[in-house]
Amino acid sequence: MDIDILEILKSRRSHFRKEFTGERVSDDIIKYLLDCAHQAPTHKLTFPWFFKVFSENSLQKLCDEILKIHLNSFPQSNEIEDTRIQKIKQIPSEVSHIIAVCMIRDKERRVPEIEEICAVACAVENIYIGLLNFPNIGGYWCTGNGASTEQMHHYLNLSKEDKCLGFFMIGKINNRRTRSNRPLVDSYTEWI
Repeated sequence: MDIDILEILKSRRSHFRKEFTGERVSDDIIKYLLDCAHQAPTHKLTFPWFFKVFSENSLQKLCDEILKIHLNSFPQSNEIEDTRIQKIKQIPSEVSHIIAVCMIRDKERRVPEIEEICAVACAVENIYIGLLNFPNIGGYWCTGNGASTEQMHHYLNLSKEDKCLGFFMIGKINNRRTRSNRPLVDSYTEWI
């Protein structure tokens, strides 16, 4: 075999906002990454993933909503919250695109919800793997920033059975990290 899949998987990394340059990523690259996501396994072909892509003006509006949710959740001002508020306000200047990662529940309920959540997680992993084709672009999956709140659910116009499973933030980077500090898989394996 010419392709060592394990080596490819070992080089997959999350790159965080502090590593982003603030430069814009081409929409064509985002479309490529979403096509990678769409190749994920899906039981009974329910294709439970749905992606809402935010950039430029819509990114600013999403961040305004994230800030509003945060302020409603933490009305008390203190040093920690003030720092968090500043970090939220900086998102549009650091991030090129935010993809809201949503799970759209199969209306016929042909599979348990957990299988659809897992399929969406596989789709996100495919985005990470797709990023390996672009050495100057990084991303990470964030499940915070009010993603699972009722307010965000409403903002994203999701139906009752659907879920926002987080935000995938994408931006240009200067240096792709490839090293990992993972322990050996034997530490997480029991042969029976």
